[in-house]
Amino acid sequence: MCNFKEMKTDKKVLWKIVFNIAILFMFALSVLLVCLLSNKASHGNQKEVTSYDPLYSKQWYLQDSVKNVVVPSAPTDDPDFVMEDVILNSTVNIGVGDFWKCYQEDGEKELVIAILDSCVDIHHEDLKSAIWKNEGEIPDNGIDDDHNGYIDDFYGWNFYSDSPAVYDDGEEAAHGTHCAGILVAAHNGVGTMGILGNTNVKLMIVPIYGGEELEADNLVSAIRYADDMGADICNISCVFQDGGDKINEAIEQSDMYFVVASGNFQSQYINGLNLEEYRKFPACCKNKRVITVGSINEQSGWSHFSNYSPAFVDIAAPGEYIYSALPGDGYGFESGTSASAPIVTGILSAYYYCYADTVEEAAELLLSNAQPNMGLMEKVSQGRIVRFLQKH
Repeated sequence: MCNFKEMKTDKKVLWKIVFNIAILFMFALSVLLVCLLSNKASHGNQKEVTSYDPLYSKQWYLQDSVKNVVVPSAPTDDPDFVMEDVILNSTVNIGVGDFWKCYQEDGEKELVIAILDSCVDIHHEDLKSAIWKNEGEIPDNGIDDDHNGYIDDFYGWNFYSDSPAVYDDGEEAAHGTHCAGILVAAHNGVGTMGILGNTNVKLMIVPIYGGEELEADNLVSAIRYADDMGADICNISCVFQDGGDKINEAIEQSDMYFVVASGNFQSQYINGLNLEEYRKFPACCKNKRVITVGSINEQSGWSHFSNYSPAFVDIAAPGEYIYSALPGDGYGFESGTSASAPIVTGILSAYYYCYADTVEEAAELLLSNAQPNMGLMEKVSQGRIVRFLQKH
């Protein structure tokens, strides 16, 4: 026979258990809501890429382990000599996709990158929205409105021609346009995608050569101009054999960070130059604000054309068959450390936008988070390969 008193006691215990479970459930629910709201607050302005521009599939260096990228063979005048297409199967991942996921638009963070190169097609469909303008200058009025010593430098200054003509849509602008596209090609549903194409970065165009001629004095003047006009980072995708002292002095007097190519050399017997034996500038300028970049291929192997030296080359980045913008709304593949440098400039800027208050802090993150590759220890300092490493 059941004892009524015992039944009442059991009911009290049961209700107590139910009450405690309800309290625990409400506590867990409140913790979950706080986490969700906190996550929304910290990522409210995050711009995650949901679609890709039509030529993105050719940009193997932006992707993780992409396969079967076709590089069409170059045309030849010899009907008996047929070159085959190159098929790329990449194992490289430099973390660009992670940057695009974590980037938050911040109106207070502005970045100006000076491109010291050839002219650039600033009216290119993928570049025109990211071109820096000198707001203190009125274009084409023949007056030095901002009193900086340069008349009509609304888009920058051409130190090769000593004129404000920084743009062109011809072959002489191919090198600079290709470098610019790697950095800032807009995420706009056409063409390619730049590493910084979804940011508010601006490119200051400062040409220093046309054709094959390179003069150290042009570079020195361009460095001083870019620094005076407020650039934060200077990308230099060319090398100089002479003028090291004056180039180094200009860098020492500047506040900018410099990302520079190690340079290319290839002959029948030599693949790349050892920079300890054959000095090139600014690649061999020993300054903590100079980041010298060598080239790797899609399998993380050292590019046969890339100059090298662990004493001078700080980091490596993809530099073979890099697809980017060309003049006249064109696009194409190019190879060289000239392409590797803007890739590193892009990742340096990515660290600044996401995790650093200064470019100096971003440079420290760039080098400390690089991927070490033991097979590259004799080519680049600590075998570093560039990588954007997302914090979790």
